[in-house]
Amino acid sequence: MSSTPTTLLSFRMNIFVKLLLIIMFIVVLNAESLFIAGLAFVGVLGFLLRGSIRNSWMKLAAKLAIVLVLFIILDLIFKSDIEATLMLVGRLLCYTVLLVWLKETTTIDSYLSDVFSSVFAFGNNLIARKLDSFFHYLNFYVIATISLVGKFVEVYEELLPKKTAFMTLFMQVFVTTLLQVPVVKAETNNKLAVINYRTFDWKANLFPLFIITLLAVLYWTNCEELCRSFLLK
Repeated sequence: MSSTPTTLLSFRMNIFVKLLLIIMFIVVLNAESLFIAGLAFVGVLGFLLRGSIRNSWMKLAAKLAIVLVLFIILDLIFKSDIEATLMLVGRLLCYTVLLVWLKETTTIDSYLSDVFSSVFAFGNNLIARKLDSFFHYLNFYVIATISLVGKFVEVYEELLPKKTAFMTLFMQVFVTTLLQVPVVKAETNNKLAVINYRTFDWKANLFPLFIITLLAVLYWTNCEELCRSFLLK
């Protein structure tokens, strides 16, 4: 199978299935049973099998490492529950894996296609048209906000090496980003004007739906002993 974004199953997954999968992993990672939470942790590691996702996550984890290490050191100094702290850090790292996977496998075009395709899934009636109008305005602000944040970060990284005072740097970045608002507005309107609707791809979504069901069964049923006996055979 080609490794291009158009053919990889993760890129063809429906955005709502992706979000539901992430929510279920987060829920199960916070399960009272450490065994069940551990199974979810192993499942999250599977998202790192793809090289681009693993590399992006490692870059993010490297940036967070200092904060997490300081958090653990403070916990040791104040003699808190170190086991609970390490579990919290582990969960936070798992959350970042899920977020990186979502970012790396979702484009604005695929997001818009899934949202508006879902709106008209049950016909082109009055309710669908109202929802279409609502999602049009909602997605305009979502996409425009994401684009502005991205431009803010780009300008900040560009001006950072100049070693100016923090407030001066912030104002320069803010004003430069503000000047990009008309461009972002035009780009966002262009994206919303041309939406390629796509049907629900069962081949790409069947396995994630199975994982979601499995996670739900693990969390809401008392099957820890059954899982232990099955895995230890």
